[in-house]
Amino acid sequence: MRFSNITKVSEKIKDFYDFYKQYFPIEERDSLSTMKKLATNSTKISAWDYAIIEITDKEKKVGGLIYDWFPEVDTLVIEFIFVAEEYRHHKIAKRLVERLVHKIPTVTIIVETEKDGDAKNFWKRLGFKQQRYTYIQPALHKNKEGFAGLMLMSNKKVKNLKNILENYYWKYCFFDHP
Repeated sequence: MRFSNITKVSEKIKDFYDFYKQYFPIEERDSLSTMKKLATNSTKISAWDYAIIEITDKEKKVGGLIYDWFPEVDTLVIEFIFVAEEYRHHKIAKRLVERLVHKIPTVTIIVETEKDGDAKNFWKRLGFKQQRYTYIQPALHKNKEGFAGLMLMSNKKVKNLKNILENYYWKYCFFDHP
């Protein structure tokens, strides 16, 4: 298994996007143009780091992860993580999350996940706990409403969650809707 950061490689982002959109309903996913803008602009507008990680087995795409890291508040927000159906239950996503924790051991990781289902259970098994915060994901598309089907979980107690969401995550990750 190979984990590759493809954030700055435009043609790879397009291929990644075609694969990623199979796993996320439209109300939960960014458009390709927004994803490219975020990848291009993140370090230009703040100390924020937007990363797209592609998971491959030989040359076959098997999954991916998108995260936003805000070093000022030592917080990393995992927006999306997915593994192709035939590769699930091989601990691929777990290894990827463990690598992030190893890379930045002090970081607080926040994840957006469905309120019920396999994803929530996956995060629980990794020791993540649900945050006591009514979360509505900002609209990802013009003329749409925010999405209330998600909740936030984290690997550590989150201080100032509302501040992190409003002054970091929402401010930079939703700055330019398609």
